[in-house]
Amino acid sequence: MANKDVVLVIDDDRIDREILKNILSKDFYVVDYQDAQEGFDFLARHEQDVKCVVVDVYMPGMDGYEFLKKVNESGLKIPVIVATSDSGEDTQVRVLADGAWDFISKPYNAEIVKLRVQNAIMRTEFFAFKKLKYIAEYDVLTGIFNKDKFLKKTRIMLDNNPDKKFAFIRFDIDRFQLVNSFYGSSEGDRIIKYLAMGLENLANQRQNLTYGRIEAEVFALCGEYETEEEVFKLIEDHIEIIKSYNRNFDLVPNFGVYFVDDLTLSPGVMLDRATLAAKECKGNYIDTVGVFKPEMSIRLEKEQEIVNEMVQALQEDQFIVYLQPKYSLETNAPAGAEALVRWMHPKKGMISPGLFIPVFEKNGFIERLDHYVWEVICKYLRKWLDEGIKPHPISVNISRVDLYNPQIVEFIIGLVDKYSIPHELFQLELTETAYMDNPHIMKQVVSGLKENGFTVMMDDFGSGYSSLSVLKEIEVDVLKIDMRFFDSTGTNDGRSENIIASVVRMAKWLGMPAVAEGVEKAEQVNFLGSVGCEYVQGFYFARPMPIDEYEKLVRENKEKTVTKNVDLTGALTMDKLWSSAPEMEILFSNSAQPSAICEFDGSKFTYLRTNNAYKELFGADGVSEGNPMDYIFYEYKNDVLEAFTNAIKNDEITECQYKRRVQQGNALWVSKKLQYIGKVGEEKSIFVANLTDITVQKEVETELKKLKKVMNSGNKDKPKKLLVVDDSELSSRIIKDIFDNSYEVMLAKNGLEGLNLLREYKNEVAVVLLDMVMPIMDGKEFLTHKNADEDTVDIPVIVISSENDEGLQVDMLQMGVNDYITKPFVAEVIARRVKNVIDYNERFRKMVKEYQNMSKD
Repeated sequence: MANKDVVLVIDDDRIDREILKNILSKDFYVVDYQDAQEGFDFLARHEQDVKCVVVDVYMPGMDGYEFLKKVNESGLKIPVIVATSDSGEDTQVRVLADGAWDFISKPYNAEIVKLRVQNAIMRTEFFAFKKLKYIAEYDVLTGIFNKDKFLKKTRIMLDNNPDKKFAFIRFDIDRFQLVNSFYGSSEGDRIIKYLAMGLENLANQRQNLTYGRIEAEVFALCGEYETEEEVFKLIEDHIEIIKSYNRNFDLVPNFGVYFVDDLTLSPGVMLDRATLAAKECKGNYIDTVGVFKPEMSIRLEKEQEIVNEMVQALQEDQFIVYLQPKYSLETNAPAGAEALVRWMHPKKGMISPGLFIPVFEKNGFIERLDHYVWEVICKYLRKWLDEGIKPHPISVNISRVDLYNPQIVEFIIGLVDKYSIPHELFQLELTETAYMDNPHIMKQVVSGLKENGFTVMMDDFGSGYSSLSVLKEIEVDVLKIDMRFFDSTGTNDGRSENIIASVVRMAKWLGMPAVAEGVEKAEQVNFLGSVGCEYVQGFYFARPMPIDEYEKLVRENKEKTVTKNVDLTGALTMDKLWSSAPEMEILFSNSAQPSAICEFDGSKFTYLRTNNAYKELFGADGVSEGNPMDYIFYEYKNDVLEAFTNAIKNDEITECQYKRRVQQGNALWVSKKLQYIGKVGEEKSIFVANLTDITVQKEVETELKKLKKVMNSGNKDKPKKLLVVDDSELSSRIIKDIFDNSYEVMLAKNGLEGLNLLREYKNEVAVVLLDMVMPIMDGKEFLTHKNADEDTVDIPVIVISSENDEGLQVDMLQMGVNDYITKPFVAEVIARRVKNVIDYNERFRKMVKEYQNMSKD
């Protein structure tokens, strides 16, 4: 239609149309109509071309209001600006409520017209483009340059100042993951923003300085300097700024400095050198600044040697697959193995995996090596199957690089199926540190593998900073425990053993076998057996070995088969609760009844295990919800605790009913039946709980109570009091002025005062206007108590709030609120809404009364 953006003008006044065309024609292609229906027909035909519509509000035939209604009903996503000569607020409020994006007043101000049209178009079309461009160059969290943009800006600065001296500095916060673990990711984000702000302030004080966020808590800057002392002083001052964020956090920054001696190097290499320098003082809380030295480049050279030879090594089969057996502590025989890789270099001999694996992970070659190892294992599994041997499962490692392949699950399925290997024989190990890099991708991969019959293990559990969080998010099948927990400290206080025993116990509760890796001593084996660990892996039983040696080992240790009788008829016992035997699957996991295993200490209870039906009902498994008492409404907490106590005291099934919140913010009524199983130690007791959703039943009871109350109200006078519960004196005064002539207005400054007044005058209050954010008792708590009282539950409530969030409005309506009004108040709006609520309540009372009279007849 035109190279310019098209603006559609609809106005029955020819002069006004011409004025708008003159104003807009320089920047837009203007199409005009005097009839709104004709304009709408044009819009429907050219939806993709038209970027904005300017429509007059008052026209014969179809006016601006009808045009807006028709646009909304048709689903057209076109910004509409209403033109009007009526400057009254009522007109403005109405057109905006009807879906207009903006309005312009007649007579037209040319600049205002152009700006409002441009803004409307930009909001729909250009905003997305600018956002994408911003994301490509800036760090979204902090607003400073991201890594790529920072390096590009640094290159430009160096090229423009060839005669200047520059220092490249890289820094991070040591053990920053602990901050996220202890204080939450929100606090971690605040610290990262604080670090970025410090760099911005520094840049404002200096010339020739670039800075950016590299990743996570890692930042870098490159700036001009005259003396090295000046650089160290700048770093020292910056360390104090970082530590001053919160002295209680004890933030320890780690700096690496590269004094640029070759301006021709790429900024990426400069960053690598500053990173090498930072590694020199990692974990050193006294000397936290490292300076790059030429000898550090030797590491880079060795890495480069590895990179230069890796492809040839793979082609010449220099990489050899070893297997390290996993032993069953029940049979003391091999029950599987983990595939590991060794590099047998023809000249250098065996190269340690500690040297080449990190390099391969960095440059992505680890993916090709992993695929090579996986195929070798598939070939051997096929070989053993063809020889009539029933092989034990072999596990292979998935690196974090593999996870970024969107087809990784399909690739593994295709590879295993290529050799017709049963999926349960090809197991996969992922480290929890890989989860920390990209939790969303890892969850998808694990889910895809499990759905296709693969066993997924979490490797090195306990070696990261957020082990329990990872375990909560990722539903793995087997837990591999890092035996570094067992490191001897010489204290003999049993702390290491307690940690391992707790992890094994937790794995049992989650229905997962545990494998302890790194086992080297007999006392470790004995201890692991005593706490119920099923499998071990380590030098005590066997080192990693070539595959032919593993074959020989397995032949010499024939598997011992242990047959166990399954009792489905006996009562539940502590031993059965600990097991993952079939009876627990039938009695617990596969049940359609929401069920849970609980632990009670006399004052609170926790969920140790829940089934799928529990998760479907409440939106989350009870184990990950935290303290279940936090979700129970206050007035029912004692009833729940009393039910646990009675179950222990009487040794019989007890029942309680209570109201609780669920993950989506809704509330459910629950009936809980508790069966006491036995004690753990001196203070804790174990229960099986069966839960039933009785929300519908309770809602019916509530409505019946309301109905009964209305029926019993007889011919009482119509309520004449209006209760305002708001800590804002201004809001309360405005509402009082609006309703003073119609109602006796009572004011309360917080929910507690309001609740007392409501209970005192319950038969006289026509409606409650309730603010949500107040001291002492807020609006939500007020509603909870008000709705729990059958004398006040049917009194209508209108929420008044400065928050215009749709989610909050939905939450309030689900809590029984009758309407929702946002501040600042429009007198006519609030008066109309209060009248509507009261009229509806009166109509309901009248209807019930008529029904009551009909029933008597």
